[in-house]
Amino acid sequence: MGALEAIKAAIVLVVGIVLGWLVAGLYADLVSLPAAREAGAVYERGIWEARQREAEAKAETDRRAAQSRIDAIERDFHQREAERLAELSNLEAALDQEANRVPIPSTADRGAVACRPAVPRGLRDALDGIGRATPRSDPAGAPAALR
Repeated sequence: MGALEAIKAAIVLVVGIVLGWLVAGLYADLVSLPAAREAGAVYERGIWEARQREAEAKAETDRRAAQSRIDAIERDFHQREAERLAELSNLEAALDQEANRVPIPSTADRGAVACRPAVPRGLRDALDGIGRATPRSDPAGAPAALR
């Protein structure tokens, strides 16, 4: 039985070596796991930071585009306001011109029947183009409140 015992011992020795090799490999993997985890975390952090920079750049681009639209709207508003003020000064000049052109009669000259036009001609002509919208198409017979 010596040969059978020797074969059993050889098998046990080979199985022990294989198991020892597997256990040593697993232990090495377990020991290196925190280092691998740290390396993965650094890699993922780099990806996250790159995406964060891209998002910040996109937000800055969007902010600049919105600001340029706001600036354009503001310029347009100021231009329209300047045009409106110019029209107002033209109207005031027309009023002054009309007041100087048409003398106001004294109460003795006016008499009971004479009355001046409600709106002087110069003012009427100056106001004619301001605020003119497209003609309305009111339905025939619409109540005055709806016109």
